[in-house]
Amino acid sequence: MPYISSCEHDIFISYAHIDNEPLVKDQDGWITFFHRALRARLRQALGAEVDIWRDVRLRGNDYLVSVRKRMVL
Repeated sequence: MPYISSCEHDIFISYAHIDNEPLVKDQDGWITFFHRALRARLRQALGAEVDIWRDVRLRGNDYLVSVRKRMVL
């Protein structure tokens, strides 16, 4: 459940999948690290969970109609 009740997600992380490639084998990329750190820091600051969404499977040419319908701008 999002922190902001009128939204499905509180935060959307937009990034290119290539940016999340690990620099060291068997470690997470910096986007994954940022996602975890942001969630932890917001939980500390707000005292509540936040819903952060990022796609981990979509590719650059996927059609996003179902995602766009859910996004609140």
